[in-house]
Amino acid sequence: MRIFSDIKIRVGPDANGLYTIQRVPIMYGDPSAMVAWIIKGGSENTLMPSPMFSAWIENIKMNDARRQDSQFVGTISTVERQFIDGAYNNQPGIRYEINRYMPVPYDFTFKLDVWTTNTTSKLQIFEQIAMIFNKSVQIQQDSNLLDWTSIFEVWLEDFVWTNRTIPQGGEEQRDVMSFKFKIEGWINPPAKVKKSGLVAEIVARVYDSVDIDGIRDSIDKGEEYDPFSCLNANPIQIVTTEGNFSVEVEQGPDGVDTITLLNPYQTHLPPPRWFDLIQKYGQITPNITKIRLKLDPDLDVDDSDIIGTIEQDPDRVNVLFFTPDVDTLPANTMPAITTIIDPIEVWPGKGLPIAMPGQRYLLTSHQAVVEEPAIPPGVPTSPWGTTLVAYPNDIIEFNGVNWFVTFDSQNSVGKNYVVNSANSTQYVFEDGAWAYSYYGIYAPGYFRIDNIVQAPNGTTISVYE
Repeated sequence: MRIFSDIKIRVGPDANGLYTIQRVPIMYGDPSAMVAWIIKGGSENTLMPSPMFSAWIENIKMNDARRQDSQFVGTISTVERQFIDGAYNNQPGIRYEINRYMPVPYDFTFKLDVWTTNTTSKLQIFEQIAMIFNKSVQIQQDSNLLDWTSIFEVWLEDFVWTNRTIPQGGEEQRDVMSFKFKIEGWINPPAKVKKSGLVAEIVARVYDSVDIDGIRDSIDKGEEYDPFSCLNANPIQIVTTEGNFSVEVEQGPDGVDTITLLNPYQTHLPPPRWFDLIQKYGQITPNITKIRLKLDPDLDVDDSDIIGTIEQDPDRVNVLFFTPDVDTLPANTMPAITTIIDPIEVWPGKGLPIAMPGQRYLLTSHQAVVEEPAIPPGVPTSPWGTTLVAYPNDIIEFNGVNWFVTFDSQNSVGKNYVVNSANSTQYVFEDGAWAYSYYGIYAPGYFRIDNIVQAPNGTTISVYE
């Protein structure tokens, strides 16, 4: 009935020469006797308003031609967003496995009666309905991604132009035009919803040394003993994952980040296939499946995780394209640098643009070690000025008059992050050296793939979609 709920006609002109647009209401044409009596105001002399639609079901029958395997059960896995403190966030939450049972095919036939009092209104309504159905309209009854019967079609089967007979008498004040439609629909049995318990990795916390004598004495004395409170024992983690693969994250030659799957012991040959690993759980779905790179040594800490979407490289079976979510990258602690340079080999006017205010360069040097300056002072011909002293890993900036050190690597404390404008890569300074903030090799357990979607029938598929 909602298909026809917004059909309008134009009425007029009135005494002022104006036209009005009138919406045609629709109601169910086979109400109960009590409801019909109330609508008519308790009188048989009440005329029905017009124009008006009335829809009513003519027939429902089972369609054996559309019947499929009645015992089939389709399994699909999904994950909802994490729900904390009354709100959803962008982290994955509870995983579910849904068993959907084969629906029963039915054909629904219904009629639509169009009540009018003049030919003009009748033609306006007929034109709109006849144009919409050519010869069917596809309808989505809900937005549930797990409902495999949400899409159906409404077919225009037949129509009758009028209910009047010839000759027409003057007593008939209502003209009824009837449309007949058919819906090839389904009736779904209830689905079974289960929380998924797929084991992707095992993290065992053990100790690399044990106080055997202390354990023996405690047991002999009948004392309670906690085996996880070993005296002088150092806790370590043993991570076991499917295949014990590692990954290498780097920037490709075209500037796109890539994630290469590595064999155990971090070898490249023979190249392992991402497909062989992921198909054990399902498939990659664009913009849904994501990878999580863990920067913190403690696997239980996820505040510093780098999260982004992935896509299979069509030319390399062991490579995924990686697009990080900028909101998960560490926050920069200083303005972006222009590029990385060796100040002995290039300077403004030689390999670099003329000095302009705001230019910032991260220094490196193949001749000087960290203890020796990359830009020594007192050199009369120095293009950086005779008073500037800068070391490798320092960042210098031009203020319009002089170059000065804006980041002192010799006295830096903690972590510092900066982006290189030349290649849009983020770097981190820690323990006296610069490194890529998230590029590198990640051991088993330190990369995780979220939101892997299984095929609709519960089996893995052989190609990525």
